[in-house]
Amino acid sequence: MVANSGQPYVAICEDDIIFSGRARSVLNSRNFEDVLQSSGLLTDRPVLVRLGRPGVGEEFFSIDGACDLALRMTDEVVMSNTFFLVNKAFARLADARLNQINHTADVIIHEFMSTQAHCYTLNVQLVGDRSWGLGDIPSLVQPKVQHLAYLRSTYGESSRKFVDEAERISNHVKKAVSRQYCFTGSPRCGSHFVSAFLRGNGLDVGHESLGRDGICAWQFAVSSHNYPYIADRQARSDFFLHADSWFVYARSPVTAIPSLVVENQQAPLSYAFRRDAIYRSSGVNLDDFAAPEEKAARSYAHWYMLALKRRPKGVLRVENFLEDCRRNIGNHDFGPVEIMAPEAGANKSYLGIIHKPGVLEQDWMDRLSKETVRILKHVSDYLGYKI
Repeated sequence: MVANSGQPYVAICEDDIIFSGRARSVLNSRNFEDVLQSSGLLTDRPVLVRLGRPGVGEEFFSIDGACDLALRMTDEVVMSNTFFLVNKAFARLADARLNQINHTADVIIHEFMSTQAHCYTLNVQLVGDRSWGLGDIPSLVQPKVQHLAYLRSTYGESSRKFVDEAERISNHVKKAVSRQYCFTGSPRCGSHFVSAFLRGNGLDVGHESLGRDGICAWQFAVSSHNYPYIADRQARSDFFLHADSWFVYARSPVTAIPSLVVENQQAPLSYAFRRDAIYRSSGVNLDDFAAPEEKAARSYAHWYMLALKRRPKGVLRVENFLEDCRRNIGNHDFGPVEIMAPEAGANKSYLGIIHKPGVLEQDWMDRLSKETVRILKHVSDYLGYKI
């Protein structure tokens, strides 16, 4: 838009700027016009002129001697996102450079592009910002400690405003990260075992937490900004975590469904998260199934249908895990690992109480609806189980 405008140059600013006490006098002075003219802003060469700086000093609001200031352009590199001027030639250059996003926009514009264009900084700060410089308003992009300090001095540490902002800072994730692997599946289908097996083979894959090589969590079958049970701040949302390779781990429905019956009854947060995600994706409400086995069977089938939408590179069955890993995960020498029962997630407790899953009776499938049997068989076949 700037590159194709009819104006020789434009001012670009943030939405929370504040002008210094000297700004009006400086901007209206003949001295400022001469400095801009000397910068080449009105020529065809790419030029950027920075008029703002991060932070606000004590002299920022002073108006003394504003008309007597000796203005000059310097080569100092500052992050002047608050307020800067660019001409059309610079806008065309920036448009091409910003197609490659490998850093934050302020660094790309004010540091990287200083080697490709004529970039200057006015020796007098004319503009600051309120969220970073003054700290009297919150940043909607990234919480700032400056605003927290302002709330402390204004309202005190026991105030609701201070407590809420401190919590926002604590929960904020600044950067997304990439990991080699993400393993996902259904609850009670071996996530503890998978993580323990992979760690035993030298891959740091955390259970519901981020390891050096990845994460194993049933929650990642779907996208969410707030996964239950995951305390790892970085992994609380898949928006901030990207995996190079996805794999689905699985357990036979014959042994998984009794465990899911217990999970549905004793872990309301787990059940509610799956119920809501399944309903959003398919319109099927787990609450509509009264029989515990049918509710669990539907959860198993629909959750794996969601997990398979991640387009995994392979299905890893816990009953045949070593062979499946060797077949599906390349560039790694897998070997047998002795895993103790607690590491494998056996005897999982709910609020400190262990609820032993039952055993499906021989005619359990006869009591399921035809639609449930159809969906369960379809998913089981894909996972490699015959029921």
